[in-house]
Amino acid sequence: LEHIRMASKKKSLLWQYFVLCDNDKAECNQCKQKIACKGGTTSGLQKHLKSMHCEQFEKFMEEKRINDEVSGEATRKRKADDVGSSAWKQPKLSFSVDVEKQKKFDDKMVEFFADTFTPFNVVGKESFKNVIKVACGGIKVKNPRTYSRMVEAKAKNVLGQVTDIMASVKKDILSIGFTSDLWTSRSGDSYISLTASYIDKDWTMQRWTPFVKPFPERHTGVNIRLELDGMIEQLAMDTADIAKYAINDNAANMKLAISESQYLIQYFCDIHTLQLGINDTFKNVPGMKTVLSRSKEIAKYTHQSPVAMNELIKQASVDNVKFKKPKNPCDTRWNAQFDSMVSILHLKMPIIHLCEENDAWSSKALDRSQWKLLEGAVQVLKSLKETTKVFEAEKTPTINRVIERIYTNQMELTEFIENPENNRNGVTFARELKTNLEKRFPNLGMNLSLRRMANFLDPSFKGLHLSVKNLLDDTKTEIETEAKKFDCQDVENEETEVADNSAILSPTSKLRKQLRTATEVHHRRRRSKVRMEIEKYETFSTPGKDVDILLWWKVHEAVLPLLSKLARRVLAVPSSSAKSERVFSVGGNLVTAKRGRLAASKVEDLIVIKENLEKVNEFKKFNNIEKAGGDCTLEVKTVEIPVQVSAIFDEDEEMLEVYDY
Repeated sequence: LEHIRMASKKKSLLWQYFVLCDNDKAECNQCKQKIACKGGTTSGLQKHLKSMHCEQFEKFMEEKRINDEVSGEATRKRKADDVGSSAWKQPKLSFSVDVEKQKKFDDKMVEFFADTFTPFNVVGKESFKNVIKVACGGIKVKNPRTYSRMVEAKAKNVLGQVTDIMASVKKDILSIGFTSDLWTSRSGDSYISLTASYIDKDWTMQRWTPFVKPFPERHTGVNIRLELDGMIEQLAMDTADIAKYAINDNAANMKLAISESQYLIQYFCDIHTLQLGINDTFKNVPGMKTVLSRSKEIAKYTHQSPVAMNELIKQASVDNVKFKKPKNPCDTRWNAQFDSMVSILHLKMPIIHLCEENDAWSSKALDRSQWKLLEGAVQVLKSLKETTKVFEAEKTPTINRVIERIYTNQMELTEFIENPENNRNGVTFARELKTNLEKRFPNLGMNLSLRRMANFLDPSFKGLHLSVKNLLDDTKTEIETEAKKFDCQDVENEETEVADNSAILSPTSKLRKQLRTATEVHHRRRRSKVRMEIEKYETFSTPGKDVDILLWWKVHEAVLPLLSKLARRVLAVPSSSAKSERVFSVGGNLVTAKRGRLAASKVEDLIVIKENLEKVNEFKKFNNIEKAGGDCTLEVKTVEIPVQVSAIFDEDEEMLEVYDY
């Protein structure tokens, strides 16, 4: 059949010189040599004729030229005959695409992929196309690969806008709190993240995720340092007038990288530091390892066995205990272990009864002292769970809460230890935890100047906790030293002021005036502008615990100009690297078991869109910007502030002004 098909397709003039012998061979009429012509191709035949039989080849070329001329003339004649007639043309399709609508649809589809972690191949399914066809006519659903390319372009655009926004407010940034972490996806690709937070001149906390880059290199301190410094330079934030803090998870390679960086100041994540203290307690308290192991075993058993889960549900109903599914803990986070402990303790009676009556449960039983230890540990750790929630906040400053939370935890532990009603197992746990927290947070966390200044600059505290360790005056001195850097005027110029009439004074009068002037200058020096601002700040009434600290400083910026600048610099530093952890949680939702082949660069693009696009749009909306770029004109909106009256007094208790805020 193939032989017949090929023979029927012979149209080339070359076949005058060859004979088809079989499926893929032709025999030359001159030399009887067989030449390959697989699939009916004639290129090999023409080469043979040209190289072996020149005379026949010239004859063939002349015949071909004449044949082409005749064919061309016939074609031109047919076209001339058909002028004005459209009967032979293919009719146009009636389907029309709304270009603007299509563009918006494609853009929103890209945002949809990033926001919902939906695979690209969804748009290739006929059912999805049918939905779009019914919902919105005039829209064409494009190929999955097309949308994948659009994601890459969108990510570059979003990153460019983030860079432009940071560049546009760079002159107003006093400090940036960077967080960074490393992560390996389930597909084996490694990534490094860099998030940035700062407080702008409108006292708004801005947080961006400019980088989640593939990091295939070895995770050494040197490689990490080079990558981090490169990211900072790419953001054009490598200037010396901006303080750049790097909050990291205490890992040895990350600590080395930041310590060797030419831009970054090291700050260890307080959540990770807290976890180290809690993990030490879990290891050191006798019997605690067994309690954690049994709790995990029970949770795992009920998750893996539907029979065990049904038995626990029935027993909970019998014991009149509201059933809550036991939580399987994550070994890397203490709060996940805590949640698991709470869930097991909630089902204490059903578990005890099952362990007594069911052989399959008996190996997982906890004895009386272990249950007591579990109860005490849960009671003690509740306060630390709240501390973790405070430290991981994103929309509000957190560095100002560190000393306050550590002080609260230590005082609650002391009260628990001294309460005779608490069981001795729980007291043992609390005593060990207190020791480990003191080790991880020396002096209630007051060992770091940044934390001390932040505590003082919180109007709800004003350094209240610093007095416990007699560090309040030292902190005021530190604040005075740092805030003076923002003072553009030199108070020493006042020393040169001398009255014009000094020439007519007597020698004694001149001496008296010189002494009085020297005393006044000394008094001014001793009480600098910053010191006077500190004294004014301390006279303000203490706001409630729910005060918006950034709004408070915004309304007091006019009367505390130097302190407010220092507050804007200090409060911008987050106390934890929770933002980087959340970024990689997004990555975990992208790289699932069904999307293991997703390219590392595509993961980067999707995360950049997911983490930044909404914030970019909010920034542009707030500042009335059509696009974030170098030509943007910022129109800052006025925020209405509730009115409250404060009076400002000078050192002689004379009222200087009444300030509404």
